[in-house]
Amino acid sequence: MAGGQLALSAYRGKVILLDFWATWCDPCRDQTPGFVDLQTKFGDRGFQVIGVSMDDGPEPVRDFYQRFKMNYPVVMGNAKIANFTEEFSAYRLPSW
Repeated sequence: MAGGQLALSAYRGKVILLDFWATWCDPCRDQTPGFVDLQTKFGDRGFQVIGVSMDDGPEPVRDFYQRFKMNYPVVMGNAKIANFTEEFSAYRLPSW
């Protein structure tokens, strides 16, 4: 949520859990503490959670990130990513 870009190539050699979610999605809110726990438990063993928020803007995502003490990178999705997820039947949130 720092405003930069994230390159998946920076995580080469790691197991990545790519989570498409949104702050307004109840199941997404329910699963977030579990992803925080997974990152804490397995992050030092080559596991990385990366969140892709499909919210319309970053403001609610920043609040959500702090409230849930998220310990993994979160990037903002866009229309191009939304189209990509539909091709792989990941058009419902949450999707991982």
